[in-house]
Amino acid sequence: MTLVDTDGKGVDRLTGDSVVVGDQSYPVDIIIFATGYLAPPSGTPAEKGNLTITGRNEMSMSEDWAHDGPKTLHGVLDHRFPNLFLSGPGQASVAGNFLFSVDTLAKHSAYILAEAKHRAGRKPFAVVPTTAAIDDWGTKLMMRSLPMAAMMGCTPGYMNLEGSLDKAAPEEQLKMARGGLWGHGIEDFLKHVEAWRAEGKMEGIDIS
Repeated sequence: MTLVDTDGKGVDRLTGDSVVVGDQSYPVDIIIFATGYLAPPSGTPAEKGNLTITGRNEMSMSEDWAHDGPKTLHGVLDHRFPNLFLSGPGQASVAGNFLFSVDTLAKHSAYILAEAKHRAGRKPFAVVPTTAAIDDWGTKLMMRSLPMAAMMGCTPGYMNLEGSLDKAAPEEQLKMARGGLWGHGIEDFLKHVEAWRAEGKMEGIDIS
């Protein structure tokens, strides 16, 4: 095993059989894409990215999500943080292959951004979901949250924060249901977001 210091720059490229960092090539048999070590119910994108995210009115994502949870449309846009596209999984969905989930949300974000840019013309713009849209999406998530409740009663582990979810107050459990994963699976989630794109109305998105 070889530990490689990339000086914070990450991997430069991949070849057919190697990982390349700088001028050095490291032959590999398997590549594991580690997308993070904080479980989905813990932390915000700010903590998971080890950074500070500040939105409207100097609002901190870490403080705001701790109080209210995420308020997004389709898990990609939070109305308190204009032009910030998220990669889930909060208020979105996951698959066994997390790269598929990230790719799904990247395509959805690219569609929204391209449409917003087209509708704004050559003018600077901000793109955010409307409050009505985020409320409706949160309700849809709560209606489909029951399958995810099974994690709370499982043996303490990664997905239920070592059993701490069982001890959450009722109001916290309600917030988790609203801000959690789409409980009917990735295929059902895809049907919803693809149908939304097919309508071509950008319903629930405000471009200003």
